[in-house]
Amino acid sequence: MTSPALDRELRSEASDPIGLDGIEFIEYTTPRPQALGQVLEMMGFRPIARHRSREVTLYRQGEMNIVVNASTPAPVDSEGELDEAPRIAAIALRVRDAAAAYRHVLDLGAWAVVGAENGRSFTCDRSMMDVQRRLGGNSGSHAARVAGLC
Repeated sequence: MTSPALDRELRSEASDPIGLDGIEFIEYTTPRPQALGQVLEMMGFRPIARHRSREVTLYRQGEMNIVVNASTPAPVDSEGELDEAPRIAAIALRVRDAAAAYRHVLDLGAWAVVGAENGRSFTCDRSMMDVQRRLGGNSGSHAARVAGLC
């Protein structure tokens, strides 16, 4: 007899109702972007784009994209000290059919949020993780367009 969790792991065909095709980017916020950038560079990432007016940098290694955002103020811990730890601010998922994935997550209870800057559409689930809806063609770096870097 196996547990329900193990049964899910043993299935030969994984369920993928949104057609997940990878992670487009992970965005970190930090008051120390140079320190995080150095760590990323030691891991093989290279800075490839910077935001025109904010302290935001896109790093890439192969198809992996990481956005480092220092334009958000650092949070303060319970003792009034600045918390300088990097935090994940956003995750953008790549899907095969954005329109179908978007409808599916809305049907499951996500709600649509329209970005004020450029009208891009996002969905949020109950845990408030951002799932970016891929819009438009494939020209240029999608991660850079979403992060406002180009």
